[in-house]
Amino acid sequence: MDPCRQPVVEPEIKEERCECVKAKIVCALMICHAVRYVSAAENDLQFNPAFLNGESGNIADLSWVNAGSALPPGEYNINVYINKNYAFTGNVEFSVDKDAAQEDAQPCVTPQQIAAMGIDSRLAAKELLPLTRQCYFLNHAFPGASFDFDQKTLTLNLSLPQSYMRNLPRGYVSPESWEAGIPAAWLNYVVNGANNEYRGDKRTRARQLFVSLNSGVNLGAWRLRDYTTWTKDANTLNHVQTWLQRDIPPWARRRTQGKPTPPLRFLTPLACAASR
Repeated sequence: MDPCRQPVVEPEIKEERCECVKAKIVCALMICHAVRYVSAAENDLQFNPAFLNGESGNIADLSWVNAGSALPPGEYNINVYINKNYAFTGNVEFSVDKDAAQEDAQPCVTPQQIAAMGIDSRLAAKELLPLTRQCYFLNHAFPGASFDFDQKTLTLNLSLPQSYMRNLPRGYVSPESWEAGIPAAWLNYVVNGANNEYRGDKRTRARQLFVSLNSGVNLGAWRLRDYTTWTKDANTLNHVQTWLQRDIPPWARRRTQGKPTPPLRFLTPLACAASR
């Protein structure tokens, strides 16, 4: 039975009630302290780096994992968006800005990446012009810029005042992001055939066969294309079109040499030997 409820003399009842209240308060404080200790222990998780490589030597520094969302300096292959528009996918350097109050690593973009994002480098801070350093913190070169990096999806979202952006058509891809592609060769073919037979006074039979070949070779920036046909009647290959071409990004031009079909709008296309 609870001693607080025993029938005793009035002064003793008050004294024992106070003792019970004190005991309950002490128990509540002890429980709260234990809960806070467990919660703190859960937040301060420690990762054993030996689980990564299976040995005690050359242990990786995982202090940034224990710290939470901090990102260690280094180079990361990420997707970059500028003002919610996709810019490019590539390696971006993250380093600590010594002039900033926070110690988290921030993206440091190269002049080539600045151009690839469609930013007018001529509008950068005057004390930084021309942009010849290896990389720049975007908020230093262009005041008002900010960033948000999603580590889960490796996506860097950059925000920049529109006044710094070049006026480019939608879907524009900067030449800095162009790639020549991998070496490759391909061949497409179409075969048409017919067998006609006439049964009359004189039985006749005619067989026709037509083959068209579209082939190409990609080697670096060079593109070799050929269109050839073959018919059973002639039994010879006819090279209708053969040409060699490559893009010249600095001039925004394409060099073509050989026998292509000129891009005529109103006349029937006719292949001819040319260079353009």
